[in-house]
Amino acid sequence: MYRIVAQCLPQRRVLLRSLEGIPTNPPQGVLSSYSLNAISDDHRQARWHKAISNAEKIVGTSHSTFTEKLLTSETGVGAASHLRKLLNTTHPVIKTITNLTQHGQNTLQTRGLVVLLLSRCAGHIEGSPQVLNEEFEEACVYGVTQRQKSMAEIVEMVYTSHLIHRDVLNVSRELITDPSLLNELQYGNKIAILVGDILIANASKMTAELNDCKVLELIATSIGDFMKSEFVVRHDSFGKPYPPPCMDLNAWENRIFLNTGSLLAHACQSAVIMGGHGGAVQRRAKEFGRSLGFAWQLHDELEPFVNLLGQPNGTPFDLTSFPVMLHLQRNPHIYAALETSALETHDANRIDYADLYTQILSSGVVEEARQQLHTYVDVCLGNIEGFDQCYRAKQALGDVIIALK
Repeated sequence: MYRIVAQCLPQRRVLLRSLEGIPTNPPQGVLSSYSLNAISDDHRQARWHKAISNAEKIVGTSHSTFTEKLLTSETGVGAASHLRKLLNTTHPVIKTITNLTQHGQNTLQTRGLVVLLLSRCAGHIEGSPQVLNEEFEEACVYGVTQRQKSMAEIVEMVYTSHLIHRDVLNVSRELITDPSLLNELQYGNKIAILVGDILIANASKMTAELNDCKVLELIATSIGDFMKSEFVVRHDSFGKPYPPPCMDLNAWENRIFLNTGSLLAHACQSAVIMGGHGGAVQRRAKEFGRSLGFAWQLHDELEPFVNLLGQPNGTPFDLTSFPVMLHLQRNPHIYAALETSALETHDANRIDYADLYTQILSSGVVEEARQQLHTYVDVCLGNIEGFDQCYRAKQALGDVIIALK
């Protein structure tokens, strides 16, 4: 998103050294790891796609079909014609929509799949007030109830709406002097807000139709947490997140829980509530979703530092990501320099990303971040240990989690 904005603003002379290929001055050992890294990245991608494919066969649905239908049909969010008008523009919402509607796009649309797998693993309690007689019969046949399927769709809609809303740009006349470009980006903002709002409205309606006050409260809390997450991070003039003064694991987890963990935690808890389970199982399901949210986010934040061939020299990366946080925590003088740059320019793109990237690769923090990812994965696996109602679903869910390593 931010690279697009920078390219739209040549008059600000944003320093984006996006030369293709290997970094100019890679740390010792990095150059020789490029070919090995390409092989390992292919292996990771193949393992991920295999895990998702197997999981989809078990639940009987594609994880991206529902969102694709919503975003591309006239009868879905009702904005397909408006989205088509943006195809030849530079607004970042187009890239987000493309990623969401193409199969196999990393981890964008697998949260609903996880909810369905967990529902099958946990099973259903016959005679529970939360499980109607016809629902129990349905669960015996299909493994999940219609309400749990609806919860999976709700999770996808809420998360998709969050991704789309994050594409809204700061497009003031002071920053963008080209009238045609300004109009183009303003129109893109309107469409992003429209589509995101319609998704939230549909998700809220579907949640209310589940007829469970506790579930409604949990999902409403998750939506609120998404909003809060945008206010706990500093941003530059273009809306790009900037490192916070407090950089430790607790601060990172608190921010990521609001941003991604809350939705997964509360959706998993809601799924077992509708399965008739009590407090102990609900707490385990919630902790599973919370830890999985951390694992997913850390997996994504590690990607620029483990997929070296996919990170052209000087390409901007998230300054609030876990590896960057660790590096700045151990090097206060670097954080002080970034802070000075922020105060002077209010533009995160003026940072020397190539130099910072090289420092991070040679500092050892990437391996530490990987170990933290493994810790989250182990917590996830531990929390589903007692969910034995469906062995195949449990095995598939475990494979999806392990594929994040």
